[in-house]
Parts: sequence; C-alpha cells; structure tokens
Amino acid sequence: MASKTTPLPPVRLQLTEASLCGWFGQAAPGDTLTYHRGSLPHDRTPHTSRFSDSDRAELDLIMRRTLWAFKCGLVHLLQRRHGDQDYSYYLIARPRSSKVAASLATLLAAEAA
Repeated sequence: MASKTTPLPPVRLQLTEASLCGWFGQAAPGDTLTYHRGSLPHDRTPHTSRFSDSDRAELDLIMRRTLWAFKCGLVHLLQRRHGDQDYSYYLIARPRSSKVAASLATLLAAEAA
C-alpha cells in the first residue's frame, strides 16, 4: 500500500528586517526577541521550505542582520530545540559597551559606506 504525503500549508514570516532593526534600536539590555521558529537550514532552502520566494529572501535578510548585530556586539544569539527540525531562534540585547557606537543609525551608516 502506497502512503500519501500531504504537503504542509505555506507559512508567513512574523518579522521583517525593518522591524528587526527597530527592535535593535529600542531594546534594553536583557530584552529577548524570537526571530524565527522552525529550522533555519530547511526554511532557507527552496526544496524544503514552506515559505514563498519573497519570504525566504526576507528570512535571508533577517539572518544576515542578526549576524551583523552579533558581530557588532549588540546581541547574543541563542537557539532552543523543541523537536525534530523545530527550533526557536532568539536574540538577547546586550548592554552597549563603549566599543559599540551609541546610535544604531551610526552603525548602519558605517556599514553602508
């Protein structure tokens, strides 16, 4: 007997890169944001993702921005496993050190230059 696989319905992202940048600007030390729930490697791959092409592209922007914020010392990155291919990915705002510019706009302008 052949088994039938029912495809899962498409899902939408709950966050954009713009809203993520807004969170960076407003977050106090210790504030936490869940920036994705699922499996980033699978959700970013066209053959395994349930996201549309545009949402996958946005997820890529979100990933790049989270790594940028980590490298700038703005956040800690954490993940929590819930089950098979099911993770929550978190950002935790860090205290702003003297090494980090006081303004997020200054950091973004420096990156653009």
